[in-house]
Amino acid sequence: MQKLLSLLFILSLSWTSISAQVKNVIYDAKKNTFDNDYSLPSEERFTITGFIDTTVQLVEIEIYEGVNKKGVHKEYYSTNWIRDISDNGNQFYLSIKKPLRQNEKYSFDIRLYRLISSEEADYTQKSLVASIQNYLNATTRNTGKELELTLAPSEIQKEINSIINDGLKNYRTRNQEKFSGFSDIINKQLADLGDVTGSRAKNIKKEESQSLEGTLSNKIDALVQQANIEIEQYFNQEIFVQFDTKTVTDHPTERQKNIVAINAGYGGAWFDGNLNNFNYGHAPYVGLSFPLGKKSFSSKFWSNTSISAGVFLLNFKDKDGTTIKGPIIQRPFYAALGYKFFRFLRFNAGAVVLERKEDDGSGFINADKIFVRPFVGLSLELNFWADFAK
Repeated sequence: MQKLLSLLFILSLSWTSISAQVKNVIYDAKKNTFDNDYSLPSEERFTITGFIDTTVQLVEIEIYEGVNKKGVHKEYYSTNWIRDISDNGNQFYLSIKKPLRQNEKYSFDIRLYRLISSEEADYTQKSLVASIQNYLNATTRNTGKELELTLAPSEIQKEINSIINDGLKNYRTRNQEKFSGFSDIINKQLADLGDVTGSRAKNIKKEESQSLEGTLSNKIDALVQQANIEIEQYFNQEIFVQFDTKTVTDHPTERQKNIVAINAGYGGAWFDGNLNNFNYGHAPYVGLSFPLGKKSFSSKFWSNTSISAGVFLLNFKDKDGTTIKGPIIQRPFYAALGYKFFRFLRFNAGAVVLERKEDDGSGFINADKIFVRPFVGLSLELNFWADFAK
């Protein structure tokens, strides 16, 4: 038994070393394929590398799994690669830290970004400011009796923020900062628009040289000027613009081989008695474990916890030397809940089914008594691949 445990220990260390290697997948942009259409790694982290032009500053990848009720792909995972300032190479590197499920199909969006020129930045900024100007002009109207806003100032604030976010959806910054929305200055200016519209306009002291329309126009111009300043602050950094997108649809993942977790260890069962008169037996055992969660998709606790079942290799003997075996197979068998630690050691606690000959009181007939007792054990666990017949 000691030799068996030593062998399992060595195999466990070897398996840990092998399984620690991270697989790399090569993306071919010309063919728009991963590894010449071979299946992607499943249930483990992997990396994606590929060749790009030196002008590419940012590569984003978005992975989709299945579709929702509206037929839209559901986002599964996203990550990106940003070129280091000192990097002049032609290769990108992406780490996929959320494993893909086995024997499934995933779709990928691969987006490429380059640095925008100062002329492009200036044009984009002016376009965004013009959009805000046009929107604000469209939110006011003259009813003949008074000026009014078609939306509340708080709603207008949400809308102009949306104009910027929509206008920048194909842009990124080196530090991955998104436009955080306009400042409190803009919020105050939007609230002031209400003072020259609707019933609140009556509170304004009308000057002979300026109408309400002129007052409102000046306030909108001031608001647009402030918006231009805040947008310019955003553009005073390194901005990347998306110039190409590649889509890979329904790419399969590897089908994992069936894994059988085998336990080999030593355990003891309590028969009766107390601490002063303890009656127990012990023997080596082997069994199978069925984890309550997969390591790639569950927490550490659940992936290390399993239900086990197996058989003791030898029958027990109690303190009187009486042999205690198990029913049917003539060996004790057990069911247990186990927890794995140190990668391959498992502590098991459960119940063992036993059988013992007992005198039925007739003086010459012995009856079999089947009973269940608690046991604990420590074992080594090793995963084996096995292909079962379909």
